[in-house]
Amino acid sequence: MKWFSLVFSLLLLFALSGCRNTNNIEPVAATPFTETVSPVETAHPASSAEPSPFISAAPTMPAAVPAMSADQQKQLIMDHYDKWAFLDPWESPWHYTFTDLDHNGRLEVIAACIQGTGFYTYINIWEINADYSDIVECRLAVEEEGSSFPDLIIESLPCYYDASTGRYYYICEDMVRGGWAEYYYSTNALCLHDGVLELQTLASRYDYFTESGTDPDEAYPETTYYNAAGDSSSREVYEDAEKVFSVGKEKTTLTLEWTQVENPFPEEELIQEPGPAVVITKNPRGETVAAGGKTWFIAHADNAVSLTWQAVNPDGFSVSLEEAMATHPGLSLEVLEGDTIAVSNIPLSFSGWGIQARFDGVGAGNFDVTEPAWITVTQ
Repeated sequence: MKWFSLVFSLLLLFALSGCRNTNNIEPVAATPFTETVSPVETAHPASSAEPSPFISAAPTMPAAVPAMSADQQKQLIMDHYDKWAFLDPWESPWHYTFTDLDHNGRLEVIAACIQGTGFYTYINIWEINADYSDIVECRLAVEEEGSSFPDLIIESLPCYYDASTGRYYYICEDMVRGGWAEYYYSTNALCLHDGVLELQTLASRYDYFTESGTDPDEAYPETTYYNAAGDSSSREVYEDAEKVFSVGKEKTTLTLEWTQVENPFPEEELIQEPGPAVVITKNPRGETVAAGGKTWFIAHADNAVSLTWQAVNPDGFSVSLEEAMATHPGLSLEVLEGDTIAVSNIPLSFSGWGIQARFDGVGAGNFDVTEPAWITVTQ
């Protein structure tokens, strides 16, 4: 692993549009990266005065390194596929995703897999270097043999920006199992800074089942909670860990779209020309529903090849349907045929939330998202 420093700063603009390839570089067939990077180049002043014969001329300033588009960066990463994509001895399926955890405008690739009955997660992360010529491996701040990483092969992660340090933190949940009777849960904050991946445990929980063969979903375990320091604590400390950590930080959501690591260049997907632009033709409409009731939302788009329904929290951030149902116990979100989603058993807590549809077309970055359909729940 190598340590590297930034040679210039990049301003990252969040947008729900894909990056456009401005240099006629064909995009690779990989998951589209939904954030657009916009470089800020620093011009070096040039002096027209002749140098004094008694003073050595100043060294020539190197030209600013041109930034790559997101598609070009993905291509560079895929050109070094052999460095980061590998199959472990047990042949567990690995997945990879492109992202920009530190928001420096240079993409990372994260390769991750879950192994064994203990559900241990292992990762391999590389980032494009400062002059866009290669990729370098990011170092884990703490590397303990046999240690597991939080679960990362999911659709999205809460992201908190700390303006006082300029760092971005991602909240990751984790569950590992020790045999049939022991389950370990933790809430963690992940941060990539200067090529070092830091992981901070915010709180944890230990469940122990005393009866052999008991189904954990039906039994009540003996549970112990721990705070960030590892001391025995309360259930409230564990459940409020993210809320306490988020104080004073700005929240967004990081979307992760994973692809299984097999042959990175299947012949039929080697190059995928952009197709016609996706155009939303019908937005879902908001609804007022009685608590415990049911409703449906419909959306349409031209030139789309796939549809992904998402929930939208009251702050306007999209989350997966699974995350929404976990946040609102009892809520049912069922994707039906015909660009339709059914929302049933709607609790009062879901009032102020919304539903939106993301339509993807052919080619990287070719997608469109509907306006959210907001839900009001009455007694």
